[in-house]
Amino acid sequence: MMVGKGGAMRIQRGNVTLLRSTFVNNSARLLGGSVFVDIACKLNMSGSHFENSPASRSTHALQGDIIYSDGDLSIDDVSMVVRSASNGMSVFRHSGDHWSLRITNV
Repeated sequence: MMVGKGGAMRIQRGNVTLLRSTFVNNSARLLGGSVFVDIACKLNMSGSHFENSPASRSTHALQGDIIYSDGDLSIDDVSMVVRSASNGMSVFRHSGDHWSLRITNV
C-alpha cells in the first residue's frame, strides 16, 4: 500500500536537514514520490542521492516523482537519477503561494 504524500518522508512541522542521505525507488500515490515538504516547513538537503526506477506507471506520484514541496526547500550537492517521471514531467514540484527554492550543484 502506497502512502498519499512523501513515499519515504513527509515533513509536516519544523526545519529538517538531510546530510548524505540516499533515497531509491520510493513512491507515493499523490505528491512527492520520495519527499513531501508541507507549507510551514523547511528542508535543507546536502550531499544526498535520489534515484527512481518505478516498476510501472502506476507507481508514479501524480506530481513530484522525487520531491514535492509547498515549503522552503534548499538543495545543494544532490545527485538525481530519474529514469522516468509521471507524464514526462515533475521531477521536482514546488508549489504554494510563496516560492523559496535554492538549488546548487545538482
